[in-house]
Amino acid sequence: MATHGRTRSQLNEQAQLQQFIQDKKGRRGTTKGISVQNQRRRTGKLEIVIHLRRKRVVGDNACHFKTEACVTLKQYALLRYPYFKDIPFENKRKMWLAIKQKFDLQGNSQTKAVFFKQFNRQYMNRLHKLHSYYKDHKYDENVLNQPPEGVELSDWELLINYFECEEFRNVSDRNSENRGKLKMFHTCGTKSIAQYCYEDRDTETGVEPTRTDTLKKTHFSTKKNDWVDQESKDPYDKITRLQNPEPEDNHEPMNEDEAFIEALGPENQDEMSSRIEALESQANSQEAQVQAQVQAYLKNQFPAFFQNLGGASHPQENVRKIFG
Repeated sequence: MATHGRTRSQLNEQAQLQQFIQDKKGRRGTTKGISVQNQRRRTGKLEIVIHLRRKRVVGDNACHFKTEACVTLKQYALLRYPYFKDIPFENKRKMWLAIKQKFDLQGNSQTKAVFFKQFNRQYMNRLHKLHSYYKDHKYDENVLNQPPEGVELSDWELLINYFECEEFRNVSDRNSENRGKLKMFHTCGTKSIAQYCYEDRDTETGVEPTRTDTLKKTHFSTKKNDWVDQESKDPYDKITRLQNPEPEDNHEPMNEDEAFIEALGPENQDEMSSRIEALESQANSQEAQVQAQVQAYLKNQFPAFFQNLGGASHPQENVRKIFG
């Protein structure tokens, strides 16, 4: 039977096409790194910035780096390994070389460690998504022979065996239980807190917002004009009260670090180590600047004496020769 000149079969095909288009809307396709390639054609190697305290890639090209890390992982990180640390060294070396070709590392000694932490996060995130896919299709008859897009059949078989082993199930159950205990939710989306801090920094001095300000920015909804949950508001109020006590509180005002630890507990070891390294790096930089200024002053005031120092080129060495 025809309906307005179209058969029932044609109508069904049209409906299926519309449904297909609707299903595709809002879905992200396979990451190919095309945006990174186009950007590199315009500017050459992309500059990256390392957040020293949080050990994250931040800045204008942070998204490009994550995209390229995803592409590089798919190329060299075989999914047959349950952990990123199990991937062969040669594969990791190729991943590192691939990144070096596309990004300006600026001689930062921490870059490699930061990069591989990002690789590890994205690799484990990909395994998590594949596990979710497997759970959703676990009882399909053809799940073993129909791996997700971009996954080799041999790798998929190994992954399924891993997903079904007792070790993985125990870890998965424990992680699910821990996620269920989370009470504080943030408004960051996929953007890291380090990126928020970087974007809100004073561009002249480089000073970032305080941790208290960052807590509010990442846990306060501007759309609702309210905190995302009470568990986020309570520690913020406590920190504010500890820094600005009322007379009845009977204690001296705390600085921000003291108040933050009192309200939310001590920082984890990684973050504390990062802060120490950042402070040491800042101190070394300031010391080098002072030594360079002293050398410039001496060279200007005592040029003849300066020439007899024996050709020492390092500011610290020159200063030591002069002052013993």
